[in-house]
Amino acid sequence: IVSVEPDSEEYRQTEAAMVRYQALTKQQEADDTKPLPMVKTGVHAGDAYPAAEALRARLQLEGDIAAGTDADANSDADSNSDSDTKATPRSFDKTLSAGVKHYQQRHGMTADGELGPATIRSLNVPMSRRVAQLEDSLERWRWLPEPYLHPRLMVNLPEFMLRGYTPDGKLDFTMRVVDGQRLDIRVQARKR
Repeated sequence: IVSVEPDSEEYRQTEAAMVRYQALTKQQEADDTKPLPMVKTGVHAGDAYPAAEALRARLQLEGDIAAGTDADANSDADSNSDSDTKATPRSFDKTLSAGVKHYQQRHGMTADGELGPATIRSLNVPMSRRVAQLEDSLERWRWLPEPYLHPRLMVNLPEFMLRGYTPDGKLDFTMRVVDGQRLDIRVQARKR
């Protein structure tokens, strides 16, 4: 019996992620989650962000910060400092910045912890759309030849990373890549 599903750890991880995101879709629909408001410039730790609590809930939903984290964990340590520096429900505190950084890393974005327009656009993608993306990825996996005739090379364009695998499927090497169009430039020597 030939299985339609590839015998690949990456495939199984993608399947598990899809099941998780299907559950998150139901939760997001039940909560009637609204999109986060857009910002013109990046929001840094300590800055005000009017939808900080909605952002916190969104990051908790995907597991980028621990559930039940309501305020900056470091604000207790600063209890002797001025009340102006303490985290408020509308501030983008260090916990939110760390959660955004974790989210950015998972999504192949520049992991700087800054809440900018690109991060907000990504956070506003509905979970149902993420499920569709995962379904598409699983379908692509099914069309790949198995076993591979040659060791695999996989490029993750949003991450600008190439990964090479050994014939037995273990990660062999990684390298940064440049995404773009090849230009054919001919250099001519100057005649003197």
